[in-house]
Order: sequence, then structure tokens, then C-alpha cells
Amino acid sequence: MKKDTNISVAVTGSPSWPRYFIVNANKHYWNDKGKEWTNNLGEASMFANTYTLKSVVSEIEEAAHEKKSVRYYEGNVVVKVRCNEDYSEEELRFHLAKCVNIQVSRQQPEQEDSIQDAWIGVTLPWGTLIEISEDDYERYD
Repeated sequence: MKKDTNISVAVTGSPSWPRYFIVNANKHYWNDKGKEWTNNLGEASMFANTYTLKSVVSEIEEAAHEKKSVRYYEGNVVVKVRCNEDYSEEELRFHLAKCVNIQVSRQQPEQEDSIQDAWIGVTLPWGTLIEISEDDYERYD
């Protein structure tokens, strides 16, 4: 079956216990165990949390672009954390992996702007993070 990069998430279950399926434009469901699309909902993988769902969607999207050339870039990343409680490094790692949202400073594209058909992955080398002051953070915003 042709790999279709136009994918969506279908929600089932209840508001308090939602479950998710990955669906492509051909109305086929993703079977994560077999790493294939199926038209049989009974063979579809059901995801209980958005962290796992996000990871699998990213894998599908990257695989759809695997034959394209690759370029690598390296730069600084600034992470801002707002919370009422202290947290451990392990908790910070978990929340970064689960909730990260990459924002490019300044010059964000307009909502109607289109981008090239590409997949972009960002890796955050954990050992490169150092804590900075709010003043230093404001310089990047």
C-alpha cells in the first residue's frame, strides 16, 4: 500500500478514558505491531496516551520521508518551565519528552503558509542543558 503522509488521529472511548487510533487519508488504520496500514479496525493499534501516540505518529511520518536526503544542524535550545513545585532532573526529562513544543523565535510562519513536504526531528542532548536566569531567557524571546 502506498505510504500516505496525510494522517489523522481518531478518538474513541469516553472523555475520561479516551483511546486513539491513527488513520490515513485512505481510511486505513495503523497496526503498530506489524508496522503497516490495515482497513480492518480490529487489527488497528489503539493508544491509551498521547505521549505514545505522538511518538508513533512521528515514526510513521519519518518513515514516509526515509528516501530523502538528510541534513543535520546544531544550535542552542532554551527551555522554560513553569510549575508550583520543585522537580527532579528525571521528572524534567519525562515532561520534556512528553510535552515538548518547539517554537522558533521571531518570524513564525503565518497559519496559512505551507511548508515543504518534510519530516523534522529534534534531539535534545540532555547533558547540554544548564539552568539560566529569567533575564537571560528574555534575551531569546
